[in-house]
Amino acid sequence: MKIRIYILFAFFATLLSMQENATAQDGNTIYFMNSIPQSNYLNPASLPNCNFYLGFPGLSAVGASFEIGNFTYNNMFTRRADDSLIIDKDKLLSSMSDNNKISTDFTEQLFAMGFKIKRNYFSFSVTNKFSTNFNYTKALMTLLLKGNEEYIGKTANLSDSKISLNDYMEFAFGYSREISKKLTLGVRFKYLIGIVNVYTERSNLYLYTDPTTYALTASSDFLIHSSSPFDSLTNIGDQIKNLKTSNLMDNKGIAFDFGGEYRLNDKFTFGLSVVDLGSITWKSNVKDYVSKKPNTPFLFNGFDINEIFPASGFNSAVMKDIEDSLKETFGITDRKGTSYSAPLKTKLYSSIAFALTPNNRFGLLMRNDFVNNDVNTMVSVSYNRSIGKFFAFTVSNTFVSGNVFNPGAGFNLNIGPFQFYLIGDHFSSLYLADMKNFGMQFGINLFVLGRNTQGNRYVTKKAVVVEDETPSVRRLKQLRKDAGKDADSDGVINKNDKCPDTPPGVQVDSLGCPLDTDGDSIADYLDKCPNTPKGIKVDTNGCPVDTDGDGVPDFLDKCPTVKGLIIFQGCPDTDGDSVQDAEDRCPNEKGEIALQGCPDKDKDGTPDIDDKCPEVAGPKENHGCPVEVKAEVKELFKKALQGIQFASGKEVILKPSFGILDQVAKVMKDNPIYILTINGHTDNVGNPEKNKELSEKRANAVKKYLQQKGVEENRMKAKGFGDTLPVADNKTKEGQKQNRRVEFIVEF
Repeated sequence: MKIRIYILFAFFATLLSMQENATAQDGNTIYFMNSIPQSNYLNPASLPNCNFYLGFPGLSAVGASFEIGNFTYNNMFTRRADDSLIIDKDKLLSSMSDNNKISTDFTEQLFAMGFKIKRNYFSFSVTNKFSTNFNYTKALMTLLLKGNEEYIGKTANLSDSKISLNDYMEFAFGYSREISKKLTLGVRFKYLIGIVNVYTERSNLYLYTDPTTYALTASSDFLIHSSSPFDSLTNIGDQIKNLKTSNLMDNKGIAFDFGGEYRLNDKFTFGLSVVDLGSITWKSNVKDYVSKKPNTPFLFNGFDINEIFPASGFNSAVMKDIEDSLKETFGITDRKGTSYSAPLKTKLYSSIAFALTPNNRFGLLMRNDFVNNDVNTMVSVSYNRSIGKFFAFTVSNTFVSGNVFNPGAGFNLNIGPFQFYLIGDHFSSLYLADMKNFGMQFGINLFVLGRNTQGNRYVTKKAVVVEDETPSVRRLKQLRKDAGKDADSDGVINKNDKCPDTPPGVQVDSLGCPLDTDGDSIADYLDKCPNTPKGIKVDTNGCPVDTDGDGVPDFLDKCPTVKGLIIFQGCPDTDGDSVQDAEDRCPNEKGEIALQGCPDKDKDGTPDIDDKCPEVAGPKENHGCPVEVKAEVKELFKKALQGIQFASGKEVILKPSFGILDQVAKVMKDNPIYILTINGHTDNVGNPEKNKELSEKRANAVKKYLQQKGVEENRMKAKGFGDTLPVADNKTKEGQKQNRRVEFIVEF
């Protein structure tokens, strides 16, 4: 798709798309209208007030909204005396903040249905979604509208200008479950097929104004991706007719919605949800718009804004010339790109609902939209009123983008199984020329079955009072007639019975409600543990919660989140040695109780974890190793003192020494507990420093020889002492010979 993307063109293209598409997002007002099944799309845990619904194909949910930040139509144009309109540059710029944005959204649901099975709720929908977001700076608009006068000798940073456009199909499957009377959790999986996308990966743009010539020097470093099944902006109708499915199936993605609701009591309900957490990988007709030479300056002499918007309207020919000029100025080029991933506009909802009565509710909602590395926050308050099963309405106000007054309202009408709803969301003004943002949503559901009389589905049986807002005279007479009866035969007449549908044979209190001896909100006839101690957390059967399922309830379990043994009050003994893990020094090895759960292979009383000789018995004082070196080993090492010979003045071991060294190697391999220290010594003939160096080399030569014979390197240490530790008089030849020696010392 040959979309010419750069800063200026993106701005006007986004304005045009808003005017032509009437696009939208899911608004905030519908969030608390759970009599409308589509309210579930903002929080998958917020279950609708019906057991089944089927949406009208293509019309079950249609929505549109836009937001243009701080300025309005009246901020942009001024009417002359001759009734013609001109762009009021000063008024427009004064209404802007440093960073501004324009966003539009559109949704059209092609298919939707949902149904309950006991405590489970399932939903499926197919939806087309379109959205645009354009972020731009006040500095950019100042340059475009008033030129570079304010930036003479300065650099204007325009790097916060970005654009994103997304059009895709969404196939969604949702599942929610009431975990308990207080908690509901929900998730929705979405399979996405991308149609058109524009995504700004980076956008760095700087303009410097020369103080002498007033010319602009521009430098840029940005990358914008695009993907579309169309080759050009002309003959779109013909291209749609020839469009192949394969052109769309190349662009795929997934997303998730997560949500939860916690009902503190009959009055307060708290909600939290994340919507559209995911992305689409775009592969079809990918084109990138990128700086030819990032951060390389280009000269730009400017243009006259009045040539683009003459009195006769918009001049596309001049715009095309400026477009080409800007592309050359900023060094922009287009190229065939590779696949890229673009995130969806992720939304985070946090809510508090307060039920004054089952049919009168108040709501507080905070919403955060994440797009273009930016966060847009909105806060809404609402009042919701249900009138029987047939009608419900809502009024709201949203605080967004610094605008305090953004009212909204909506209603739904149910006629038999059919439902129609219409919602207007966060209107910044009732006068179109002053409007900065608005949202509209409507839909038709063919079958909405199993609705409750109360608008609040969370009212418990204990608190249910049948509320008929407009009872007939006949109904009132029937109520008086039935007041003295006892419908459930529990001994409490209807007018005094707070639980008029108690099952036969169930013992009740003075109010006619089933007994709850332990006060855990589960009636005795349903409570499998009717005498649970007060204040103990219980499960749905009324029994103490056992989180880890080890047979020890949490209030008695010292390790409530880890499965353990009853004898250890719910704590584990992983190796089964009768020492619980918390007290076991060796929790993964079966050991002895007396040794704190550690094994002792050589049975010398020193646990293997502390035993330096775990295979050979020895006293604790010597860390489990034998104290004495064997006599034959001592004799061998004594022979080695003079038996190891080297080439004169070198560290080369002579062949006659191999026999003794081989015996030393065998001793070391037969006694794996031995740690051998090899000390080299020389006489005092020659330079002392060179003697010490030679002794170290000879000691290491012996170590290397033994290592080659299979002795582990980590069991040997080599040191050289030169002539510093003589054992005989160096004044005689015999004494010098005794001092030239290699000593072996065994450690454990």
